[in-house]
Amino acid sequence: MYSLFSGISMLALLLFEWSIDAVPLFVWHFPWTLIRYFALLLSGIIFYLGASEYDQRYFFGISQITNRDMTGKADKHLHRSGILSLIRHPYYVAGILLVLTYSDVTNVSIFSKSIIVLYFIVGAFIEERKLVREFPIDYSRYKHEVAMFIPSLKNITSFVRRSISK
Repeated sequence: MYSLFSGISMLALLLFEWSIDAVPLFVWHFPWTLIRYFALLLSGIIFYLGASEYDQRYFFGISQITNRDMTGKADKHLHRSGILSLIRHPYYVAGILLVLTYSDVTNVSIFSKSIIVLYFIVGAFIEERKLVREFPIDYSRYKHEVAMFIPSLKNITSFVRRSISK
């Protein structure tokens, strides 16, 4: 239900944005386009790496419906491998990068981009509270070791070394 509500809310926001005449505030021109394309590529990579760690059927609510499990409980253990050893919320990070860079900034899109980014940030904090309740000791330790959104240089170095050694 949450995924359905989120999708419908996002669609309503985009339809609202598309219905209003927009005035450009920031247009991606060279050399800014290099930053934009890098951020979009990075967003795609982070989405991909996140999808490698999460159960997509569970994420989209398909498992809960087909198994008639409406408790909302995921696995009984905390996943910390792959991209999750670098950042705790890869989907939110990728989503924020995507929203901020997928199009030019207009007087209308600045409103919707702000709402969507705020939605991701609030969603991450709500998810954190849920995970602390589900995994009180493990998640508290995880929070101290792995960044929420922006990885530490130490974790990036460790992640790259593990990836190369595979």
